[in-house]
Amino acid sequence: MNKAAIALALSITMLSGCGSDNDNRADEPTSPDVPETGQPPQTGSGAFENVWGPDVKWQLEGPITIYLDKMERADWVAQTEGRYSDIKHGFTVDAEEIRKVISKPLRDDIFNDGQITFADVLLYLSKTRDDFHVEYEWGEDIGAYRYTVWRNEDGSAIEFDQDGKPLGQGDPNWYASWINDTGEFKREFNYTNWGELLSTRLELTVLQNESGVLLRSYSDAYTFRREEMHRAQAERRRAADEKFTDNRVIVPSVMVQPIGGERMFFKDVEVQPHNLRPDIYKKDAMITLADVYLSMQEQGLIDVGFSFWGTLSTGVDIQHFVVNSVNGVVNQGRLAYAIDASETKYKSDVMHKYGLGQMGPGSSNHATFCDGIGLDGKPSGEADGVIDAECKNYFAEKGLTIDISDWFGDRNKHIFSDVWPMYYPVDFAALVNKKLSFFYTEEAGRVGGDDKYPIYNIEDAIAPLTDAHFGWGVADCGTCHSLEGIHADSDHGTLGVNPKPVDVIDLGKGIQSYDLTEGVEAAVAPYQCAQCHGSNGAPSGHGEVGTCFWCHDNDLEPKNHGTVNKRFTKMYEGAAAEGSTAIYPAEPVIDVPSEDRDAVANLSAERYGDANYLLNALPAKENQSFVYMHGLYSDDMKVRGNSDWSTDPVYPDPYSCMTCHPNK
Repeated sequence: MNKAAIALALSITMLSGCGSDNDNRADEPTSPDVPETGQPPQTGSGAFENVWGPDVKWQLEGPITIYLDKMERADWVAQTEGRYSDIKHGFTVDAEEIRKVISKPLRDDIFNDGQITFADVLLYLSKTRDDFHVEYEWGEDIGAYRYTVWRNEDGSAIEFDQDGKPLGQGDPNWYASWINDTGEFKREFNYTNWGELLSTRLELTVLQNESGVLLRSYSDAYTFRREEMHRAQAERRRAADEKFTDNRVIVPSVMVQPIGGERMFFKDVEVQPHNLRPDIYKKDAMITLADVYLSMQEQGLIDVGFSFWGTLSTGVDIQHFVVNSVNGVVNQGRLAYAIDASETKYKSDVMHKYGLGQMGPGSSNHATFCDGIGLDGKPSGEADGVIDAECKNYFAEKGLTIDISDWFGDRNKHIFSDVWPMYYPVDFAALVNKKLSFFYTEEAGRVGGDDKYPIYNIEDAIAPLTDAHFGWGVADCGTCHSLEGIHADSDHGTLGVNPKPVDVIDLGKGIQSYDLTEGVEAAVAPYQCAQCHGSNGAPSGHGEVGTCFWCHDNDLEPKNHGTVNKRFTKMYEGAAAEGSTAIYPAEPVIDVPSEDRDAVANLSAERYGDANYLLNALPAKENQSFVYMHGLYSDDMKVRGNSDWSTDPVYPDPYSCMTCHPNK
């Protein structure tokens, strides 16, 4: 059976409340609902003291979009919006279809069956397309497989000799970029059309749900640079294997900075597996970036905590554990913890050049390798879109081709720490706080303790409810009770709120609830009830102090939480006014080929008031566009009252959460 027949056969197959007792709350935090398996938990809250979340059983599911050679902005937008038939330069396959062809991961000594890596996608194409063939061999020097690709762009079949070897010269320079899923998130302004360039090994990096893979040929110089980096990491691995009898590595340098704290530097950190993701990896087989932090905790260097992220409010399906606290200081809304693992010499190679998000008169033109970044990884001058003489001569002497656009994407910075490969360790890892200020103004920030809403101390509840209460465990007091019904003597005072979501800009002005208008009745706000009646059986919190709505949606949606469970059509209906500057605004897609100089001049004049700015900043380059944004929000988009645009005064996030679910 040929490759086309395999693909056809697979397609046919695919078709066939707000406590009892003196503490006023439950003693232990609860995890999201998970099926009963009869087996002890392997990860999450049940297995780790410092990890909140379920006992995850995950493998890649759903659509994966595969791009060959290039991708346009419209393709990416169509991918994130699920309009797969509108993708021009790619095609979508289901993860299960890949598993039917590639039954075991290439590194099945490390991964459990059913997991899919970037390498497995490459091999899937080789087995299902007649015009695409891959040969691979292990490179001990780089600790990675080398892949050679034969591809006929005209769609004709690859020909083979009598021994089954492909005819003609294969291309050893194919590699991958990750085209991440942004969901309903329309505010990422940096990305170019090359996605996030993968610096990790294809066979050690799992795909993310509903994401894309851009596979293309790079220049000789790009492959040389990547293998140089991997060779340094493989040497560290070999040194560790000589020193230790079990699976351990040493990371030369780690930087950690808790929120509000000073940077701390650690040298030669010894790291071993902690099996945070036994659903993905075989026992003690893999070392990830999360293992770096967990090993440091084990050695008494830092204290670190993790929270599980499921499907976020934006619709992005994460399914990973993320760092939520360092040395007892938790995430504070958009003041979050950012992770990184990089090879110092190569960290500055990549940048989103030709991305308009940070371009403008007087700004940097984004230096990249061999264009403002030298062979040593340090700045070498102004970036002008032309190969630096030093690089040009260096690679010419080696007889290697170079195309500086190979480094025009973004760094792969959205890999999560529980799957960030460190089996071959980089020389630098970091865990620092980062303020995501470009997604919201100060007025829009909401963190427990900022007094924009009160957080009541339910330890002082004067009439705490017990499990004898007929509504025990139901969060929405207003389901059964009205203000007039409970406080029949009109002694409810200031209790009750206008249920209309409060625009975050108005919240910044001190408005907690809009004035009641004719026809609008005050709604019961359960967290106000809790100040006298306790948490009504609600579980304790798990350490968070902001943006609870970010994760508690979709598969982690709170139950019986009244207006929290309500969605508003479009973010402007009953929420933020159109034109609100509370967050970085969505804007129409820009994708202007750099070779169309008239169009570039018009874009430059319209955007910067200077037709020559973009013309002079960066030269015309084949298959390279000036790009920006991911389009506007759809008219039928639905959001919750607690969102980036508004706060639900009935359950104001995070204030009501921290009242009824106090952190211990």
